[in-house]
Amino acid sequence: MTLKKVFQTYKVDGVFKFIHTFIQADLSLFVDITEDYNVFHANKELAKQHGFEDLIIPGLLTASFVTHIGGLIRFPTMKVSFKFIKPVYVNDTITITATVIESNYEKKYMKTFGEYYNQNNIKVLRCKVSDYPSLIRLMPT
Repeated sequence: MTLKKVFQTYKVDGVFKFIHTFIQADLSLFVDITEDYNVFHANKELAKQHGFEDLIIPGLLTASFVTHIGGLIRFPTMKVSFKFIKPVYVNDTITITATVIESNYEKKYMKTFGEYYNQNNIKVLRCKVSDYPSLIRLMPT
């Protein structure tokens, strides 16, 4: 899809959607890579003693899935702000929707507002994202 076609297709109020179920392997790999050894990611009993239902998926692992949407159209995420609302647990299925709130073909940027809901339709996270096309997208086609 050409860059112009991306902007024509994903106009203001356009929606991207992505669904992911977090499994124990997601948690383990992320914790090992980042060395985020927060006890609530590793000790189920301690997590439960502190009011959580299960092991918590690291917030930045959950949040990072909005970048998948930018990747689909080859728009790297350049600026993002998150508001973590509820914890996400192993075996939660999260639906991420990103709605285009600003789009400018001439200036080559797109802004989206993202919302993450779990399988019980409870909002767990929201974000605002500024995306710009990667250099490869700016090359003539």
